[in-house]
Amino acid sequence: MARQYPLLEFPFTVGATPVVVATQLKLDVSGNVVVATAVTDQIIGVAQESGAIGLQINVIVDGICAVLTGAGGLTPGALVTADATGQGIAAAPAAGVNNFILGYALETAAAGAFCAVLISKQRIQG
Repeated sequence: MARQYPLLEFPFTVGATPVVVATQLKLDVSGNVVVATAVTDQIIGVAQESGAIGLQINVIVDGICAVLTGAGGLTPGALVTADATGQGIAAAPAAGVNNFILGYALETAAAGAFCAVLISKQRIQG
């Protein structure tokens, strides 16, 4: 797994769908975590463990975390957002479209590998 240096980790309850380790998460309306499945989802952090519905898991919300990389891979400096499975992909918003960003890739990672990401949550627009 990629290097991790969590500055802030917080326990959350898993919401309506199971969570896989190193995927990006968002909050549901009840304050539980679910997988972020779109670039327009406001990402809260990254799962530190897999968890079934109703279980409590730890989520890194600040620091450097390992993110499972999606299609296309990541390169250093890439702005990282979520694909349809919560994996990290490079943000590439179309003109006038917002993308929520987890942070910056710190290393090169191929699809399916883990990538160290510096958490710096923000919203960008193409």
